[in-house]
Amino acid sequence: MNNLPPTVIMLTYLSRRIRAVGPLVLIFMVLALSGSYIALYAAAADDRLLYSIIEVTGFFGLGGSTYWVLRFLGFFAFGVIGWLALNGIRRQYQAKHISDETVTIDAIWVLFAITDSVDLVFEHPLWGLTGFVAFTAYKLCVRVGLKWAGRDLEGSQHSPALLVLRSFSIGKDGERLFDAVDRVWRRVGSIQMIAGVDLAHRTVEPHEFLDFISGKLARRFIGGAAELEQRMQERDMRPDRDHRFRVNDFFCYDDTWKMVLSRLVRDSDAVLMDLRGFSRQNAGCVFELGELARMVPLERVVFIVDRRTDEQLLAETLGERRAGVYRLHSMSGRHIHDLMRSLAAAAAPPAAAPAQ
Repeated sequence: MNNLPPTVIMLTYLSRRIRAVGPLVLIFMVLALSGSYIALYAAAADDRLLYSIIEVTGFFGLGGSTYWVLRFLGFFAFGVIGWLALNGIRRQYQAKHISDETVTIDAIWVLFAITDSVDLVFEHPLWGLTGFVAFTAYKLCVRVGLKWAGRDLEGSQHSPALLVLRSFSIGKDGERLFDAVDRVWRRVGSIQMIAGVDLAHRTVEPHEFLDFISGKLARRFIGGAAELEQRMQERDMRPDRDHRFRVNDFFCYDDTWKMVLSRLVRDSDAVLMDLRGFSRQNAGCVFELGELARMVPLERVVFIVDRRTDEQLLAETLGERRAGVYRLHSMSGRHIHDLMRSLAAAAAPPAAAPAQ
């Protein structure tokens, strides 16, 4: 009875398709809805306050709607707190004090901490703070645990950057592949990609989401060489405190994505290109293949193909240069494991030539 409703809410907001932004929305809604209940409880606990509120609402002709007025005012007041909390998360995320995974787990803790402390309010108002005490204890344990777990990882070896290229028309197949690669690769290095609608709900970061709902996302688009250089300098190549790396997505216009692609190809340690369903209709992929063949050793590139891939066109586009082709027959653990081995080999630095 206590845990089923918040569990359903949690599963709704943390579903795979909205998981990147769901935790932020969940935190905001939990705080705002808590405010609507707190306003009712505060008014009911003080008869004089309740009568005063009824008089005010009656003066404005809202006497019959006092219940909803209280709920709205509580929702609005705590909604402001929720918005401030989201901006605090933005700052913490940009300062690398938290990660996207941290935000997700924190949202679960906030939801259940508040839910499980609601019933205690009727014993004494201060017992409503038990949820915040529990959340604070959890954060302290996590902070100490991550610091202890990462004491031997600071200043460790170079972390490889993986560039992910794909056709935006692949659909769910591309989403499932990205999820599999993201889950493993971000433990060893960062991912670079050109942002697209196909994976936006998986890769959007807290500050980008808040820019979107504030109408300020346009400032993140790359309109020229100077903006590209600034964005390259701002890339996050270091691990977060939980030792996971981030996805650096680049927002481009139709006339700047080729420039961005060329720079990313040159500055990445390995490239994964999903060519499932590749045909002559994929003009963007043809350009990307040409840039790969022109700019980097193809030993650094892993091409994913299947029975839908026009391999003759692929061979014609690459010319005489040989490339690593991986046939992905399914998304089973064994095939993903083999794919990750291929990517690790592509990202490995070239062996030094033997001394003469």
